[in-house]
Amino acid sequence: SKSLWKIGQSLISSTLTGDAIHAKTIAEVQAREDEFIDIIGLVTLLLPTTQENGPKGFIRLWDGTGPPVTDSYPVDVSSNALLYGDPTPEALDAVLDGVSIFEDANLSTPQCLCGRVLNVVVWEDAHWNFITDGNVVSPGCWVRLRNVGVRTSTTGQKELKLIAKSWITPLPSSAIEVKQLLQKHDERIKRNDTPNLKSAIYSSDIGRITSPSFAKLKIMHTSWHHSLHIFQNSGTNEFVLRGNILGVIPEVDVSDSESLFKCLKINSAGKTNFSFALKIRDDCNDIEAIVPNSVAEKILNTNATEASMRDSYEVRKNCMSTFSTLVNQSRNYEIKLRCWEIRRESFMFLEGIKSVTI
Repeated sequence: SKSLWKIGQSLISSTLTGDAIHAKTIAEVQAREDEFIDIIGLVTLLLPTTQENGPKGFIRLWDGTGPPVTDSYPVDVSSNALLYGDPTPEALDAVLDGVSIFEDANLSTPQCLCGRVLNVVVWEDAHWNFITDGNVVSPGCWVRLRNVGVRTSTTGQKELKLIAKSWITPLPSSAIEVKQLLQKHDERIKRNDTPNLKSAIYSSDIGRITSPSFAKLKIMHTSWHHSLHIFQNSGTNEFVLRGNILGVIPEVDVSDSESLFKCLKINSAGKTNFSFALKIRDDCNDIEAIVPNSVAEKILNTNATEASMRDSYEVRKNCMSTFSTLVNQSRNYEIKLRCWEIRRESFMFLEGIKSVTI
């Protein structure tokens, strides 16, 4: 009945759903070897294999803990899987859903995610069939892994392994363990911990944002501000600063034109847009500024649809050359930013950039 369902939901959101004695986090995996643990995390990707006598596939797992790195892929991955970064958009969406589910926790809305993504190798047909049949487990799904082994991969990275006596259980997004992980991740966001530069980012397609609750404040002035003053002066919605570009989020390899696919995203209407942020530094602070599609197209001198075409190698090469020029700490820029309020959080959006001589 509906009343029993409500009781169940209340218990899930307030009572631990498993034994915490053997529970570990991704941050704790690196110090372990040849032991078995329990762990809860968010699936970012599922990677099948074609090896006849090898593992059946891999789960990519994130829990918000550990260093800001994404472990190397254990198998060849199609460019589509790499298109938007890892932690993937599905993982980021699940975290954003958690912000809404756990309103009482006052979680921040992250632009991108902190923490490590690691590999979980699946050896048993029964496990892989359970994972893939009927999408029981999919990217953006929270899971509990029980009695999984810790081992060192051929690349020297620690990874987890599902064996015959391991268990995998999908967890509801409202589970108390999910809330606890998101609270720990939120603490990292509020401490300004270094994000995972390979993470997907909150959509830069500002045209999709239609909520009337956004704070569209009038422009006060565009005189020079240092970022510290900006953050202290909430009355300023648009401002200009001078600084350097430290990097691109998600992280790209400027020597590889195909790396641009990480900065492209297909929106709900089926249109391809640029989707990336720039890490900016001035005299006082580092700022992560989302680059709207229209601004990205001006900076890169092309549109996202053309850049996404398979035969547009030269276009992507030119885009990566532009990134290489931008990310240069010896170059100074005049950077115009606008602050938008989204889900009660302030986000910086790039409005324009030009090189200056100091």
